[in-house]
This record gives sequence, C-alpha cells and structure tokens, in this order.
Amino acid sequence: MIFGYRVEDQVEKHGLWRNFDGTWNPVFDQLSEGLSRNLPMEDSKLYREGGEQWFSAAPSKETLKHWFSLTDVLELQKLGYKIYEFQLVGTKQISDFEIIFTRDNIIEQREIDYKEIWND
Repeated sequence: MIFGYRVEDQVEKHGLWRNFDGTWNPVFDQLSEGLSRNLPMEDSKLYREGGEQWFSAAPSKETLKHWFSLTDVLELQKLGYKIYEFQLVGTKQISDFEIIFTRDNIIEQREIDYKEIWND
C-alpha cells in the first residue's frame, strides 16, 4: 500500500506551483516564510507522461515538514488549501522527497489536520 501526502486546494483545483490543469500558478509569493519557495519545480514532460497529468506528493507525513513550515501550512489553510493523505496505486518515485501520481491512481483520500504532522 502506497501513501502520498499533498497540500492542495481541491475546490479551486490549485496546487502549490501549478493548477490541476498544469498552468503555472505558484502560491509561495503569498506566504511570509515559503519554506519551499526556491525549490526548482520547472516544467517537465515527466508531469505529462503518457498523456496524463501527474501530481507531486510527499511519500510520508514527515517529508511534508521539509517542504512546509507550520507558518506556511497555517497561511495556506487561510487561502483554501488543505492537507490530504492519498492511498495510491501506480505511483512513480522521483526522489526521497517526491512521488508522482495521476488522479486515477487515487484509491482513497482523507483530509489531515495539520496537528497530526506539525505537533511541536
């Protein structure tokens, strides 16, 4: 069983760097800290492989702490973003900090309270 963890706005279909359709739309300029602001997220054919739209996720809750500070998460929540845990199939591991999946890969999802991860 593979799990992925992602911060996104499912209502407006916004990710952190791109909208769900792949349009570049980074949110980090709206954050006071923006821990991952300078992380390179250049466009890549990898995210459109096989004619699909692939989404980035962290492979663990702990990994999200490398991507976002508590301040980031609280500010993102005010902007409509939520933290999700996805149960996935057919993922691809890109690095120790990133897996990718398509929406068809989602078996189940649940919203996570930030206190489950940022509890210090």
